[in-house]
Amino acid sequence: MFGKTSLHKQRFKCTKCQKTFIWKERINKQHNEKHWFDLWVIEGYSIRQLCCISGYSIAKLTRIKDFWLNKEPPVLLNSIYRIARYLLFDGAYFHKKGYLIIIMDNSLKKVLHYAYIDKESYYNVYPILLYLKEQGLMPKAVTLDGHITIMKAIREIWPSIIMQRCLYHIQRQGLSWLRIYPKTNAGKALRILLNSLTNIKTENDKNIFLKQYLNYFP
Repeated sequence: MFGKTSLHKQRFKCTKCQKTFIWKERINKQHNEKHWFDLWVIEGYSIRQLCCISGYSIAKLTRIKDFWLNKEPPVLLNSIYRIARYLLFDGAYFHKKGYLIIIMDNSLKKVLHYAYIDKESYYNVYPILLYLKEQGLMPKAVTLDGHITIMKAIREIWPSIIMQRCLYHIQRQGLSWLRIYPKTNAGKALRILLNSLTNIKTENDKNIFLKQYLNYFP
């Protein structure tokens, strides 16, 4: 007779021979290893850096990375595609070896699609958008980083869609053109404006920002 004493490794003890047996669940092992994948994605660690931190080999960490990258996204009901209206489109490069795109609905807070592709381009993104349209996705608006070829693909799939550039991306690009401590009065004023950009939440906030901008740069 056996008794269960642990949830993670499922430890069993025989009441006759008093020997303990451990049965490791593979799914628990995979989710524990996902920690290293999360560090690779979120913190931007390289595989070599994770190798030093974790004690795993490069081959082991590469298998962990590839396992989670190759997992199929959850299947969504077609009804979700039909009610999604306000899209967020963003992506990120990982160590210059691939690009992860994520498309989600801002109102529903649902990820509609994600894909790991070699680079952000019209030819990679267009088939994905076409597939989503065939599933019933007909959005009213999309917020994105302003990549020209992606905007072209979106416009070809949904000609009447409203496109808005992400305020954070505008801010980041604008600040990259300025010094941390600008020397000119125009540079100082523009930096103050850019730092307030992501505080725009309402129509009134937008009007205040535009008024300040026109005061500095009529």
